[in-house]
Amino acid sequence: MSATTKYAITLGNDFTCESDNPENEAICPMFNNIGPETDSYTGIITCPQCGIELGTEPAMGDELYDDDPDDDDIESIEAGFVSEGEQRIDYATPEEQREANLRATIQKFLGPIGAHNSKTAIAIDKATDDILSMFYRLERSKVPEFTERQNRTSLLAIALYLTSREIPENVYKQLKIKSARVLYLRNIIRTLDSPHEDNQLESTFTFIGRSADIPDTIVQRAYSAYLEENPYNSVDSESVRVAAWIYMYCRRINLKGVTKKAFYSNISGVSRISFGRALDSYQDQRQNSHIAK
Repeated sequence: MSATTKYAITLGNDFTCESDNPENEAICPMFNNIGPETDSYTGIITCPQCGIELGTEPAMGDELYDDDPDDDDIESIEAGFVSEGEQRIDYATPEEQREANLRATIQKFLGPIGAHNSKTAIAIDKATDDILSMFYRLERSKVPEFTERQNRTSLLAIALYLTSREIPENVYKQLKIKSARVLYLRNIIRTLDSPHEDNQLESTFTFIGRSADIPDTIVQRAYSAYLEENPYNSVDSESVRVAAWIYMYCRRINLKGVTKKAFYSNISGVSRISFGRALDSYQDQRQNSHIAK
């Protein structure tokens, strides 16, 4: 492939694609608007497509790249969580380098998640091979949402899907990942895994129920009641409607310890005001149905 000057400041004026795979050359990020990827801690410049190390970006002025463990790793140590597996330094192929980068991304999830729930972190760590296998499969299938340069959100969505685990909103904020995007990606995975099942609504029930620490058995009963009663609600957001319905169902069966705050504080897109409006809408409908009878 011919040289390019598109990213000359970072790569120099005489850069050429270093991949031995012609298919990689045809979509090389260095020759389009994607460009190289620079590690904010080490300054190492890599190709996001094939993982080849292209050099190191020099620090500016008094700025020094951090060679110490990052905050997530420190939190992991403080939480007493130690992941399995040994670290490799030398990689024979670009594919091995890329896989090592993906594994490192998954490892960085474990500190904040482990501080909240060590069992969830351990489950994700043990499922790393399965997570990568599904990620590669989705990538090969050219599912648009899983071929983006930024893969942290995709990997987290796959991890939570495969382990059937949930994490609260404050952990998403620590990871700087949007929970709504993770839910969206998990719904895509679920649909692809079970193409004949219409289970997006059920997935939303499960996600919100677990985020509010409601037992799965109760959430499933709330979901069944929702399908049976098919209630109307004036609030547009499905997440808000589902959150309000689960809360009302918990009140209906006298489940102790369930608070409104557990829903509007822990779930992205569910505010105190919208949650209250959804509750009012359900209650108004219920009262009107009684009057009609």
